[in-house]
Amino acid sequence: MKQKIQRALSKAGYDREPTEQNLTSCFLDYVDAGVWGNLQYDEAQEDIQDGEITVQDMCRAIMKL
Repeated sequence: MKQKIQRALSKAGYDREPTEQNLTSCFLDYVDAGVWGNLQYDEAQEDIQDGEITVQDMCRAIMKL
């Protein structure tokens, strides 16, 4: 999973440790910027905490950018 997170972070231009926390920060930065127009920042945070948005989902979404 660490390799997948690293690829996603690299794709997003984030030069950070490949951790779930850094991936989440990256993903939420993109949400906040409006990249996924149907997803609001607070909603995304809740969905991540509730497990509705997984690490796998975040990696996949970023890799599709």
